[in-house]
Amino acid sequence: MKRRKPRRDARSIFSGVVFAVNARVLVKNCGVFDGLLRRVPDSQLLVWTATGEPPISRHKISGIEKYFMSVNLHHRVGFDCQICSNWIIGILYDMLVNLVALYWNFMNFVRYGKE
Repeated sequence: MKRRKPRRDARSIFSGVVFAVNARVLVKNCGVFDGLLRRVPDSQLLVWTATGEPPISRHKISGIEKYFMSVNLHHRVGFDCQICSNWIIGILYDMLVNLVALYWNFMNFVRYGKE
């Protein structure tokens, strides 16, 4: 007699998953990951900044923390971020990253947008 494996619910398969997301991307729309954390039981969110990436401002990290506190998911969010100690420099770094991204997107549009 052939034994069948019990069917597993997709939720139980994905429990215990850690979703990693860049802090600068997350700050744009935390709600996406709010829903993801609610749908996947026992999942966690790791918010990070990349090696070589300028430190993120404390203001942006505080915004992420406040959002997840407001939806009562703060206990499932961890941080591995390089945070700028000086708020003025932090804002300058954030603006610099946005400016570089804007330039990069513009150049790619010019290069590939005509095809």
